[in-house]
Amino acid sequence: MALTVGTTCYDDSRGHTLTDLINRDDVKVAIRQYFEKDALANALRKLEGWINVPWYAQWRKGQNKSFATAREMVLWLQYKSEKVFQPAATREKELAELINDCPGIRRAVAQFISTHLVREFNYLAKAQRDAIATEKGRYAHFYSKIFFKRNLGEGLSYFKNQRNPSLSEMAAFLADFGLEARDFFTKKSIIYTKGHDELRTNQAQVDAAVAEAMRRLDSDPLYQRVRARTEAPLIDAAVRLPELKLKVTASYNKTREIIQNASSLAEIRSDRGASKLFNEFKARPEAQRFSDNEDAAFSSPQWRAHKRGLIRNLVAAATDPTATANAMFAEESGAEMKQRTEMAAVLAGVRVEKEKKAVDSVKRGNHNVVVDHQWTKFMMERNQVIGAGPSSTTAVTLGLVNYCIMNTLCGDETRFAVAASLFAFWQRKKHILRLRAAVHTWNEVMTALDNYLPPISNYKVPLDWSASDEMQCKVYEYPDSFAEDGLPIFPSNVTT
Repeated sequence: MALTVGTTCYDDSRGHTLTDLINRDDVKVAIRQYFEKDALANALRKLEGWINVPWYAQWRKGQNKSFATAREMVLWLQYKSEKVFQPAATREKELAELINDCPGIRRAVAQFISTHLVREFNYLAKAQRDAIATEKGRYAHFYSKIFFKRNLGEGLSYFKNQRNPSLSEMAAFLADFGLEARDFFTKKSIIYTKGHDELRTNQAQVDAAVAEAMRRLDSDPLYQRVRARTEAPLIDAAVRLPELKLKVTASYNKTREIIQNASSLAEIRSDRGASKLFNEFKARPEAQRFSDNEDAAFSSPQWRAHKRGLIRNLVAAATDPTATANAMFAEESGAEMKQRTEMAAVLAGVRVEKEKKAVDSVKRGNHNVVVDHQWTKFMMERNQVIGAGPSSTTAVTLGLVNYCIMNTLCGDETRFAVAASLFAFWQRKKHILRLRAAVHTWNEVMTALDNYLPPISNYKVPLDWSASDEMQCKVYEYPDSFAEDGLPIFPSNVTT
């Protein structure tokens, strides 16, 4: 187990111990700012546990915490040390047991699996069914036998034939099935929570990964060559126009000489300019009689008369090539700018793709959230227990529910039952889950559920506090009990 501050990992190895951490200047400043002396000793013991927890105690606490700054780490340490959230944590533990013991919730979840999920799964194409069925989810241990893990196909068969499965088993299975189904058929049914994409990401690690990706890209020889072309000086008119004038004069003189002295059509065809002018002559009305005989057209008096005018025009153009040179320069400049714009767009696209891959390479943490995030501040100010932030797993699982039940009469009841079962599962199994997976609180699960319920619903959970809608900063009321059918009953005597 280890603690990361910025991009430095403290794992009790040489140079990365608790002593090394607290001797950092930024850590010293943050500790002096947020801790009194009498509270510091207990906080340092907790901090040591984040770095050097005994092997036999690792299952008790979520480790591998990661913070972008020392200040964030110390603020989280203060929050965990003072335990102002303890009343809420105790209430959540009791609520998880209430949910687990509610027959209505268990019945609704079991019916969803055995009826709706089985039906929609069977509607899928065989290739999709096979791909989903063979996968083993992160929570497979909880609905499997001791020495082997069921895949999703085996899990579906198990619950279809099980008369009284536990709520934790079903919640774990639905979370796994929802996460896998997202890649096949439920993506459009998922409503994610708002403003929480970076809530579990160490921004210092992201910045470092992006900087390294950009450094490697900037040192790539091919990238350097293409970028050099986009950054090279533009064509200088003062240099290029005189060159083009000479070129135009030479070209016109050459064409004039060929037209003037040509004794055969082959000589005309040997020069692109002369050939073009001859083709223009052939299109004239006086040359239509020779449309099937080019040699006759070349030998005709009409061509001899026409070429005298051409020669005069070519002499004049060669004498004053400015207009033609300007047109050629404008064409060259336009082509150059278009090419540079296209290359710059390609380079920008490459940078965006490299940056995205670098960001995606930084794994989200499971055991703390970004302390400076607006949602976290809102929860800490109200002494709420914080898990891994608003639950995307709940959002994905409810997307599966939405896809399967559509507009059936049991919709809100099923959505609430599935969300409540996930909360109870995470709370009742958190000592096992904390080793590897995120654990979510009542507020974090209800935040996801809120997006799936209509404004007026018997299963809409009342709010104790609410702030930014953009970040879904909301504290939800705890139910005191549940009716037989799973309907939550709240202390404000409002049934929702």
